[in-house]
Order: sequence, then C-alpha cells, then structure tokens
Amino acid sequence: MKQHITIEQINELSKNGKERLRKWWKPKNGDIYSNEGEQEIFHFPCAGEYCAMEGKTKMTYPSGLQVKFYPLLSIGQMIEFLDEHASQFVLDYGTSEFGEWQKHWRLIFDENQYECDELCDALWEACKEVLEK
Repeated sequence: MKQHITIEQINELSKNGKERLRKWWKPKNGDIYSNEGEQEIFHFPCAGEYCAMEGKTKMTYPSGLQVKFYPLLSIGQMIEFLDEHASQFVLDYGTSEFGEWQKHWRLIFDENQYECDELCDALWEACKEVLEK
C-alpha cells in the first residue's frame, strides 16, 4: 500500500496550492519532504544544507536564494488535513457494481467522489480540491 504522495503529485498543484500546503505543514520527526524544483526526498530531521531545519518550511541563504520545502503527505496527514477542512468525509473500500467486486477506495468529500486503487491517491485528490480553492 502506498503510504505517501509523490513529488509528481505535489507538482500537480498550482503555485497558490503549493503555498497553502506549505503554510499548513508543521514539520515533525518522521515527515518526508522535497524542496521546490528538485527531485530529491528528505527526511525530517536530517543533516545538510537542504533541510527543513527547526520546523521551518523555507530557508533563505546569505546569497538571497530562498528554498521552499513541501511535505510528501502521509495517509495520516491527509486525513488530518481533510478533518480540519471538511464538515465530513466518508471512506470505503471495495464496492459491488453489477455483481462484481471492485477492489478500490472510494472517498466521498463534500459533494465530490473520488475512486482510486490506492487510499493515498483518493485522499490526495480531495486534498488537492481544498488546496486549490
């Protein structure tokens, strides 16, 4: 089972959506993240110059270069995010259509429904909707 969203999924967000996600995120031990424009994954806490040090989600270097960090959200983080931004949402796994068992996740969020093979992907679709509002 997929546990976190990918860098490619972060890049599906608009600039405003990415900024809303970055502002919501409070880095904690065990979080994974990427820095803007890179294809590298980091773990919090970590060592080196490209780290979300001391819980910060961006860093400005003496040269003036500013680097922003974006979380590769876990299933738990996405549930927490949706819980903070929705009146309710419903998850279920596997539905019967025309007598055949379909193995997939279904998330009903506000007035929309998302169906994906991976729970992580269904949650991400709903999170994207909130972030892009």
